[in-house]
Amino acid sequence: ASPQIISGLKHVDDTKVRAQKLLEHLTTELHVPKPNHGLPWAVGKTLVFFKLPAFERIKFARLELLVKSATQIQTAWRRRVQMGKYKALRLFTRHVQAILRSKLARSDLMRQRQEGAAAK
Repeated sequence: ASPQIISGLKHVDDTKVRAQKLLEHLTTELHVPKPNHGLPWAVGKTLVFFKLPAFERIKFARLELLVKSATQIQTAWRRRVQMGKYKALRLFTRHVQAILRSKLARSDLMRQRQEGAAAK
């Protein structure tokens, strides 16, 4: 259900009426087929009862939402893991470059000292 519908139902105090209005909205949104007699659902004191076509539509809509949500969570987690690996790789690369620069500077200094010593 859309957030506008849910926020519109917050002022309704009776839970049974609130559930009926929400189910009416879901019936139109999910295109639940109208049965030969009665409604595709019934609201009891503590439970909601669905006829089979209505239950299947809601079940598949819920499953679709669950799959979409799980995919978003998985992509966010995989992105976080890969970003951590990338940051570590950048750090290691900088460290290796610093080590190589210092080795090159030491070898240049040694070469200059040897050239200076050879010139004397």
